[in-house]
Amino acid sequence: MTPALPAPQSPGAGTKVRGECIVLLAWDLGFQVDLTSALRLLGAEARRDPIPQRRPAPAWFEYGATPVQFACASPLRVLPDAPPAQVEGVLYDFGVICLSCALEVELEVAALPVLGRSLFDHHDLQIAARAEVERLLRTITPAVTKPALRDEVEDYVILCIRDWDSGVTAREFARRHAAPLAGFLEADAGPLAPELIEHAIASAMAWSPEDLVIPAWNGAVILDRDPRDPEDVIAVLRHANVELLELRVLDDRLDALLEHADTLRRRPRLLPDPAGARALASFAEVQTDTALLFEGMNNAIKLVGDQYLARVYQSAGERLNLPQWDASVLRKLATADALYQKTIDARSAMRMEFLEIVIVLLIVLEVVLGVAG
Repeated sequence: MTPALPAPQSPGAGTKVRGECIVLLAWDLGFQVDLTSALRLLGAEARRDPIPQRRPAPAWFEYGATPVQFACASPLRVLPDAPPAQVEGVLYDFGVICLSCALEVELEVAALPVLGRSLFDHHDLQIAARAEVERLLRTITPAVTKPALRDEVEDYVILCIRDWDSGVTAREFARRHAAPLAGFLEADAGPLAPELIEHAIASAMAWSPEDLVIPAWNGAVILDRDPRDPEDVIAVLRHANVELLELRVLDDRLDALLEHADTLRRRPRLLPDPAGARALASFAEVQTDTALLFEGMNNAIKLVGDQYLARVYQSAGERLNLPQWDASVLRKLATADALYQKTIDARSAMRMEFLEIVIVLLIVLEVVLGVAG
């Protein structure tokens, strides 16, 4: 396990960093997306790229269905005093779209907490990005099963630092400037307690002395001097954020399903009950769709094992509380299944009793007719 980085030695005043800040915004579009059709509808700029492999990884370490990536025509303004940022989109087969707004940054390390606070829950950016998502959904609607853009949005901010103090390793830089890095990750421009600083950067992990990634609940910091972009780490962090969105959506759907489970408690009738049958069919449809989405999301990418990216994903998932969300969805799926099965059993028992009564009446009728004859 990577040891926790100690408390900072300096506030970062006078030390500049250069890189880019990436704001991720994810929405649920519908039940599923036919990526082949979406690729055609989005045009020549769309592509399907696998996870970039900068480090050794097994052959199966890849998406089950490679997402569609594309450039958006309209840039979005991320910060008032910065030029509009170019936007790229990633479309997943389990019905999620994630927009990525990349902004070049050059600032003092001491200003990082202010940057993090400025980007936290950025409503203006979310409104503008949602309008772009609505436009994109109109374009790819034929490729989407049960299209319905939900209100939930999941944002995540990644700071990629590509240039910092010469001769200083990534881990040493993080040790010296732990306080402003923690302020960025926690989106708090005020002073932080030493234990909070330590907790915020305790998840730091590295492949070499020249790189480091620190995933947190609200965002992540990547230090990487490699001339190649850290797209592999960004793809893993993006997927963790998308998974959080989908787990939230599934959890809400199951809450709504269980809240209306009283429609299944209608007293079973001997005669056909169209209303009860429709309620049961609707319950089963939502239950099945949720289970399929849950399995599709979990099988979308093969990030298991002891490989570096798998450890990054696991660390990010723990900070995003993915295991707890996962357990909540599984528990509610089991509850829904138990309710459905009990309802089916009750209806079956009523039908059997009705058939038994009919048989007894037929026997009685036959005896009466025999005596009368």
